Formats: sequence, structure tokens, C-alpha cells
Amino acid sequence: MYNFIFWFFYRFFEWRDGDRSPLVAAVVTAVVVLFHLGFLYALIRECTGFSFPRIAGSYSHRKAVMVPFMIIWFVISYLYFKSRSSRIIEKYGDQKFGTFRNIAFVIVIAVLPLLVAILLSRKVE
Repeated sequence: MYNFIFWFFYRFFEWRDGDRSPLVAAVVTAVVVLFHLGFLYALIRECTGFSFPRIAGSYSHRKAVMVPFMIIWFVISYLYFKSRSSRIIEKYGDQKFGTFRNIAFVIVIAVLPLLVAILLSRKVE
């Protein structure tokens, strides 16, 4: 699934900019993984009431604390996909990335879990 996401965005940026670097596709794939982790967390929190403790401080301070972890996550993702990019691209061959089926699959895999996580995380008062 993540290999498909990587291939889709690799081909998209290759088509749009002529860019053959795996960097952007790897970062987009890492963001999709974070969407899925957020979805799982929202689902577990909704079903069990379990929640991680919050970091003390303001909203901007909490986000600033997360920046180093995000950079490390993106670097690990880039290194992972950089070493496997040629195999992933060969696996899917020269098929068109912009077909309705592929776009719908990416929306279902990337956007739908994010939307469900947002709906589960809304505070209803």
C-alpha cells in the first residue's frame, strides 16, 4: 500500500516537474503513514478512552517540541524509500498514474483516514 503511494507521487512529480528524486514522494508517503497513525490513535481513543499525556506548554511550544521528531521521521522515510525506489518503480512499470482507479485509491488510502480521524477527534459539547 505504501509502495503504491510512493510510486503514485513519484510518477506525479516526475510528470509535473520532471523531478526524478524520491525525496518528495518519500515525504508524502511518510505523511500518509502519520495520517494512518493518527487515525488509529483517534479510533483507540474513541473506543477505549485511552489518551497519551499532553506536553505542558502552549500550542506553539508543543508543536515546536515535535519538529525534531518529524525531521527524523522524514529522514528515515527518505532513506528507506531511496534504497527501494528503483524496485518499486519497476514493480508498477510504466502504467499511467493518473487513472481514475489510481486516484480514487490514493484518496481512499490517504484522505479518508484523515477525515475519519478528524471527525472522531472533534469535541462535541
